[in-house]
Amino acid sequence: MFQLDASTVNRQAAAMLRAGVVQRIPDPDSGVARKFAITPAGDEALTADRSRHQDGLDRVLKGWTEAEVAELARALTRLNRSIEDLQGVVWPRG
Repeated sequence: MFQLDASTVNRQAAAMLRAGVVQRIPDPDSGVARKFAITPAGDEALTADRSRHQDGLDRVLKGWTEAEVAELARALTRLNRSIEDLQGVVWPRG
């Protein structure tokens, strides 16, 4: 679905495990497969990253009108949907 290279995913997963931001948990639907769950340290890091990114966006958009911000949001949504259409993959939204 996401066209990700397995070796890249494995390297990233290993790095997150070493950093302590995720942990492996059993997959209740399979005796062999494993899933990942965020750790408290991972949750803290994610919260800090989101805050830093939001602060950065706030600085960039300072002085923009609500209409300009709304237009940017519409344009980015259109861009993302155009990419999805070309790739034939709709990314999850939530």
